[in-house]
Amino acid sequence: MWITRFGLLLLEYGEQMRTDVRRAGVAVAIAAALALTACTPPADGHNPSPSPSVTPLFSSDEEALAAAEEAYAAYVAVTDQIFADGGVGLERLDGVVTGPQMEIERASLEEVATKGYRSIGNTTFNRIELQQYAKESSDEAEVIVYLCQDISSVDVVDSTGVSVVTDARVDRISYEVKFDTASNDDRSLLVSDRSPWSARSC
Repeated sequence: MWITRFGLLLLEYGEQMRTDVRRAGVAVAIAAALALTACTPPADGHNPSPSPSVTPLFSSDEEALAAAEEAYAAYVAVTDQIFADGGVGLERLDGVVTGPQMEIERASLEEVATKGYRSIGNTTFNRIELQQYAKESSDEAEVIVYLCQDISSVDVVDSTGVSVVTDARVDRISYEVKFDTASNDDRSLLVSDRSPWSARSC
């Protein structure tokens, strides 16, 4: 059924998510090494002109977390609505999703439309915590959070209105969610990757 397949699709991106986190750590290490090198005076005794400082997109971790929470709320609202509409209107994803997660959402919701399914009810989430905020430049950022998602109030029905949800469904799942900057002139974020986080239970 759709929910089971959707869960598997998310798991396929689990390793990619961990790879992204490792790459972010390497990038930070390289940046630190370059900063140390820049502090060494040149052999000719001339000091280069200082580079202009970069103003981060978010002024604090708390501000980055608030932006991520707002972005995820928009993401679940839009995906819930598309699912409730039977998987039509996928263009609405453009305002809340990007990257690998876009491919996942499109494939899943296209299957919803093919099967004639629709959802009833709303997804909720809580216990959101910041895992990482990488200040890449003044207009780009990568934010990663942990959160618990709850679909206990969501039913999935077929074209006749009969529920297709089984007793085996897990209603509360812990996720690691990655966000990327929406655009160069916008401080909003888009969900770019999401994978179950087994190290933490809801």
